[in-house]
Amino acid sequence: MQSLLATLAHLSAGIVVLVLWTTLTLPLPFMICCGATLLLAALSPRAAVGAVLAVLPLFGNRAGTPQALAICSLSCHLLMGLALRSKEWQPQRGAIYTLGSAYMVVSVLSLSGMPIDRWLRSWQGKLPFYSDIEGWSYLVLSVLRSSENSIQYPLLSVFLTLWAFELGRIISMLVGRRPEWALRYGYLLLFSLISTCAVGILDYYGIWSIRSYRSLDPVVNPGGQQFRMQSFFGHSGWFAEYVTLAIPFVLVLLVMKRAFVLRVIGVLAVLLLGEFVLILSFQRGGWLSYPLTLLVVWAAIYITRKIERGEQRIVQALRSSLVKILISLPITVVLSILLLAAFQPSTMRGVNEPVAERYWERFKDIGNTSDRSEFFMAGLLLGTLNPFLGNGSESFAYHFRREFIEPGGAFFGRYSLPLHGSAHNVYMQTFSGKGLAGLCLLVALIGSIVWKGFRLALTEQGASQDQRVLRLALACFGGAFLIYGNVQEVFYIQSLQLLCFSVWGLAVALLPGSHRGERAVWSGVVLAVVLHLGWLWLHPRAAVSDTFGCYAPAPRARWCGREARQNFPVHTEGSRHFVSLRVFSPRWEEMYGEPPELKVLYQGRELHRLQLRRGAVVETRIPVPESAEITLDLKANGYLIRGRGTPDRTQYPLVAYRLLPVASEAESPRPPLPFEGGEVTLSDLDSE
Repeated sequence: MQSLLATLAHLSAGIVVLVLWTTLTLPLPFMICCGATLLLAALSPRAAVGAVLAVLPLFGNRAGTPQALAICSLSCHLLMGLALRSKEWQPQRGAIYTLGSAYMVVSVLSLSGMPIDRWLRSWQGKLPFYSDIEGWSYLVLSVLRSSENSIQYPLLSVFLTLWAFELGRIISMLVGRRPEWALRYGYLLLFSLISTCAVGILDYYGIWSIRSYRSLDPVVNPGGQQFRMQSFFGHSGWFAEYVTLAIPFVLVLLVMKRAFVLRVIGVLAVLLLGEFVLILSFQRGGWLSYPLTLLVVWAAIYITRKIERGEQRIVQALRSSLVKILISLPITVVLSILLLAAFQPSTMRGVNEPVAERYWERFKDIGNTSDRSEFFMAGLLLGTLNPFLGNGSESFAYHFRREFIEPGGAFFGRYSLPLHGSAHNVYMQTFSGKGLAGLCLLVALIGSIVWKGFRLALTEQGASQDQRVLRLALACFGGAFLIYGNVQEVFYIQSLQLLCFSVWGLAVALLPGSHRGERAVWSGVVLAVVLHLGWLWLHPRAAVSDTFGCYAPAPRARWCGREARQNFPVHTEGSRHFVSLRVFSPRWEEMYGEPPELKVLYQGRELHRLQLRRGAVVETRIPVPESAEITLDLKANGYLIRGRGTPDRTQYPLVAYRLLPVASEAESPRPPLPFEGGEVTLSDLDSE
C-alpha cells in the first residue's frame, strides 16, 4: 500500500511540476527557487526538507490563492527531488505509521461519496480538444486553483493530503536513518515560528508593511486596518493555529549546550512572544490551547534541571515540581498581558472602547458556543448523508451549498451560515468529508502521538535528553491539535497540513510501537468500505439539478464552457413563446480561427444557431414551446483559454462565451463587460 501511495504522490507531483514549467504561471524567480529546491533535494534530501519546513508560514493561505499555489509548487518540486533518492531509505513501521496510512487511504476512498454525475458534467464543458496538450496543462491549473466551495476541490484536497503524507513519510525515513536530524528539524520549526511572529509584530505596529505580499482579511480586519494580527497568513485564525501548533518546539532550546539560566531565558522569551502574538490575534482557540503548552514547557524546565542535578526518576521529578509548575504557568500569561499594556497597538488607540474591555468581551466569547454550534451541526448533518466514508475529502463548503442553500437539498433552509468555507471544527469537517472511518483514524492518530509521547518521555529508561524533549514536544503538539480542532479546521491551509504531517513523520521515527493493531486498523477500513457501498445502494441520493457548464447563477453574468445546460425563463407575447439570450464573446487572440458558433438545442433538437462576434454582445430571441421555464443545451464549436498568450496569466478557466442577464431578468444594473484584462475572479467560477 505504501508503495502505491508513494507512486501516486510522485506521479501527480511530476505532472504539476511539468505543467507549472510549461505555463510559467508563477513568477520566474520563484520557479527558479523551486528548481533549486528540486536539485537540493536530489543532492541533500535532509537539507531540502529542512529548508521547506523553515518557510512554511510564507504560504499560509487557503486554496485558490497565489500563496496556496506556490506551496503546492514548492512541495511538488521537493517530492520530485526526493524521489531520486528514495531507494536509499528503509521505510518506518508501527502503529502511528499504520494509522496515518489508513487515514490517507480513507481520504482517497471518500471521493466515492461525491455526486459522480454532477462531477463528470462539471468537466464536460471544460475538457479541451484532445490534440491540445497545452489546453490540458491549463486544465490541471484550473484544478490547482480550485477554491473550497468548488466541486473540484475534494479532488485537489486528496492530492494536497497525499503530498503532505508523502513528505511526512520521507521525513520518518530520513530521521530513522539519522536521528540527530529530528532535533535539527525542531530548531528549524522554531526558527520559522520566531521569524513569523517577529514579522507579524513589525507589520502590526506599522514598522514594516507586508501588505504587498498578502492582503488583510476583510472579515476580521475590515477597512484596511489590522486589528487582529495575521503575519504572513491570510487570516488571523490560521496564524494563531500555526503559533499554537509550532510553539511546543521551543523545548529544543533546553538541550542546547549553554548554561541552564540562558536556556530558560530563551525558552521564556519565546513563550512570551507566542503568548503576546496570540493575544493580538484575538483567536479564542489559541487562548484555550496555549496553556497546555505552557504547562508542558514549565514541567520540562523543572524536570531538566533535576535530571542535570542527578535525578534519575523522571516521574518523581515531575511530582516534586508540580507546585512550581502551577505557580509558573500564570506568571507567563501575566507578563504577556503587561507587555501588551506597555506596547498598546496604534490600531486600538483610536477606538472609543478601552482596549481591556475589547479583550474581556472576546474572552467572554469563549463560553459562547452559538457561533460555532451551527457549523458543528451542519457538519454532523452532512456526515449523516454518507456516514462511513463521507461525502468527499474536505467537501464541507461544496455540500453545504448543495444541501442547505440549493432548493431540493436534503437540509434546504435549515442553516444560513456566513463564511461556510469550512465547518470551523476539524472533527465535523472530517466526519462530513471522510465519515466515521476518517474521524476515528484522525482521533486515534493524534491520540496515539499524545499518549506515546508522554509515556515514552517520562518512563523509558536509557532515553537521551534529546529524545525526551522531542517526545514531549510531539505530545504537546498533539494536545494542542486536539484542543484547537474544536474551534477551527486544521487541514484547511496546506502549510498547516504540511506541518501536521511533518510532525507525524517525526512521531513515526521517534515513537516506535508494535505492529499488533495493524491488522485491526486495515480490517476496520475494509469494513467501512463495505458499509459505505451498502449505504450507497440502500440510500440512493435524489437527482440533482440537470444544469451544468456555467459558473454563476442568474441574474449575474456567468462564464460558460464549451458545452452547457441551463434553465431559462420563457417569455410570452401573444401566442409566441421565446427565450431571450444575450451572449458576450471575448476578443482573445488565442481563440482558434473565427469566433465560434453557438448551437441552442432543446431535448436534442436544434432550435437556433448563433454566430458569436469577437469582443461584442449578441442578443437574440429563440422560439420555444410553451412553458414557465425551459432547459436548453448550449454547444460551441470552439473554445478559448483565458490567459494563454496574454500578459494576464492569473486565471485559466476553459470557457467559450459569457451569458449576460437580459433586461427583463436583471434586478440590478448590468455588470461591466470583461474586455481585455477582465474583472471576473475565481469566485465567479465556483458555483458548479
